Amino acid sequence: MKITRKKIVNKNFQLYKEYKTLSPIGTMTLAQKIAGEFKNGDVVGFAGPLGSGKTCFIKGIVRKFGIKSKEVSSPTFVLLRIYKGKKNIYHFDLYRIKKYEELENIGYREYLTNADITLIEWADKVEEINKDFNWMININYISKKERKITIYKRMEKVCH
Repeated sequence: MKITRKKIVNKNFQLYKEYKTLSPIGTMTLAQKIAGEFKNGDVVGFAGPLGSGKTCFIKGIVRKFGIKSKEVSSPTFVLLRIYKGKKNIYHFDLYRIKKYEELENIGYREYLTNADITLIEWADKVEEINKDFNWMININYISKKERKITIYKRMEKVCH
């Protein structure tokens, strides 16, 4: 699935950066660099086709905060994994979610308030959570090993 500007990335987001990576290691290294931009309370959505590298990117993020990347696996069947390091990172996978009520039933909103950073794979599956995202990261295939990674950031509200 590809992020559509109409669905998630709208006028409240701006293109932050675009990258190409040539390997899973390159994707993880890029993720570590980008993770340095995240602030406590940020919710980061991920979209892209199956196997495009969403979980690989997340492994790089958690590594930035002192968590071993081997501890990371996609929580497709459990919906949520919690990683504790320099930051508490909550990792959701919405691949199997059909509607927002399923997230409500597991306490989604409470989890958001307890996490330093929340990472959500398949973020484009549940429209009701679109307003939660501070960042959207779209990962697409260019070739078997090469990926195009497009990062959007919610624009800061300016107070007058």
